[in-house]
Amino acid sequence: MDLPRQRFGQSSVNPPVPQRDWTIAETRSAIVRGDASAEELTHHHLDRIADLDGALNAMVTLDGGALAVARRLDDEFRSSRTLMGPLHGVPVVVKDNFETAGIATSFGSKAFSSYVPSIDATVVARLRGAGAVVIGKTTMPDFAASWFGHSSRSGVTRNPHDPRRDPGGSSGGTAAAVAAGLGVAGVGTDTGGSIRVPASFCGVVGLRPTPGLVSRAGVIPLIADQDSPGPIARTVSDAAVLLDVIAGWDEADPTTAVGYQRPPCRYAESLTAGGLRGARVGVLRWAFGDDSESEEADVNAVIETARAAGAELIDPIEMPKLTEDLADTLLYFRQSRQDINAFLATRDLGSRDVADVVAGGGVWPSDRLVSQQRPPAHRGRDRHGRRRHPGLHHRPRRGQRRRDPLRQMGNRRRHQPAPPRPLHDRRRSQCGSSPRSAGPRR
Repeated sequence: MDLPRQRFGQSSVNPPVPQRDWTIAETRSAIVRGDASAEELTHHHLDRIADLDGALNAMVTLDGGALAVARRLDDEFRSSRTLMGPLHGVPVVVKDNFETAGIATSFGSKAFSSYVPSIDATVVARLRGAGAVVIGKTTMPDFAASWFGHSSRSGVTRNPHDPRRDPGGSSGGTAAAVAAGLGVAGVGTDTGGSIRVPASFCGVVGLRPTPGLVSRAGVIPLIADQDSPGPIARTVSDAAVLLDVIAGWDEADPTTAVGYQRPPCRYAESLTAGGLRGARVGVLRWAFGDDSESEEADVNAVIETARAAGAELIDPIEMPKLTEDLADTLLYFRQSRQDINAFLATRDLGSRDVADVVAGGGVWPSDRLVSQQRPPAHRGRDRHGRRRHPGLHHRPRRGQRRRDPLRQMGNRRRHQPAPPRPLHDRRRSQCGSSPRSAGPRR
């Protein structure tokens, strides 16, 4: 089997990033030509994990049945000469907050290290249905509650380009594994940057789909209304192929109704050369570093790369209230415990409250925010984007002075926001199901 192969041992300074690895299309073509089999491809990636993951710590659990799955795919192809799907024989890795039948799923917490689901999350089922070989689960912070690569379950994950650096989070295990060639591609989840941050740290392609485009069924939530599973790959085309597989209506997740009765979009087929030509791209200049620093200059070069590709740059754009707006939409303290507990209540995990898990030491110390529950001490916005006070459901009459509940609280009972309506009662727009990057909902 003519596959790229490098051995780096346990060195902390030699970056285990492959110089060249096959894309999804190249993997499929190799299988069709007979240059490689699904079993050989799976062996190759399991060998890479054995060689490299001792230094990276990107994988938390391997699927002991992966080779058997690969052999079955080879048998079916030999008999039918037909590929099972667009991911036939492709070894993929899956973040450990997706439930996987027969494979331990800990959600990043040592408290649930022995939990083995009986059914797959919808995304995992679709990967398998497309012919993918799920070779294992990737590391993640406890309950995805961090932008850094640490976990009470698996310890510290390292960046494959420089193991002294962090891979980002919370999908850092998947991003590190894909960058190091431990899998051809993988999936993660994004609530407030958890695909985009590690993808940028590890130099791979990560996409946060619009919430509702990809099913969350079988994925433990962090903030249910903002969680969005998505692809992580080494190329844009590979990410598009993955999105084609995992996107679409799922009766187990009502939010995917945004795509119901719409013809499915073929993202991979929509990719065209010169796709940036004429696109208007805003540059938040203050967020970039100083060109006098070599590392920051390399990052800044992407701006000129976009310009050279035909993008129209709006440079700079001004967002003077960005920090305030981000604080207004921060729901971790308000929503995470409630949403995680709602999930735990549907599983036989021995705990119904994440606060009990935290109290028992089952969470990395800096990720304890998931156990805290309090109303926000800031002003939010209404559905039209207008600023409002949390929980204030009246509008003042003409001439009446608007009351500020935050100032009037004093020694009174702490104001409690109205509880959210059940998910199935909320009206959801039939628009906006495109895979563009989406920030927190307001």
